[in-house]
Amino acid sequence: TQAGLVDGKLMYNGKEKIVGISIARKNPRGRHIVLDSISEYLTDKAISSEGIEEATNFVDDYIGGGYARQDEAVNAVIKNTLIRYGIPLDFTYTGKAFYGMSEFIIKNKIIGKKILFIHTGGTPLFFDSLNILWKSQTYMNILVTCAGRRRYLLKYFKEIIGGSGKIVATDMQ
Repeated sequence: TQAGLVDGKLMYNGKEKIVGISIARKNPRGRHIVLDSISEYLTDKAISSEGIEEATNFVDDYIGGGYARQDEAVNAVIKNTLIRYGIPLDFTYTGKAFYGMSEFIIKNKIIGKKILFIHTGGTPLFFDSLNILWKSQTYMNILVTCAGRRRYLLKYFKEIIGGSGKIVATDMQ
């Protein structure tokens, strides 16, 4: 994802700053993988290796215990993001990246800037982490809109929350 964004920035002379938050690979290996992907795509373009190097901001400070490793701080961000904004994040990819972005913003005192977090997927993995998110929750209500044929989701939520909440499903026909 980062390589594609940097490719687009370089090809179209973008002025934005792209920061890639690694969820698994440490420097220098992770950065080299991104640089190789960028360079491979831009082989036919007149873009210097120095320009590619300068445009690639690879951050590996928020990997935690490694790929798909549980982390209480990440789990707290996942839970808070779901409850406050209704955005599902998983603990393997997007939750760790969102946590890293949030910490990066604080650490670098980024204030008054427009920031775009690109949610690259991982939603199916979110359902794997529901048990973890609801362990400390004593009561949770869930609203599912446009339920339609998604009865399997309703059954799954019912199994996860047990008797500690209500599930309300709506659909328009």
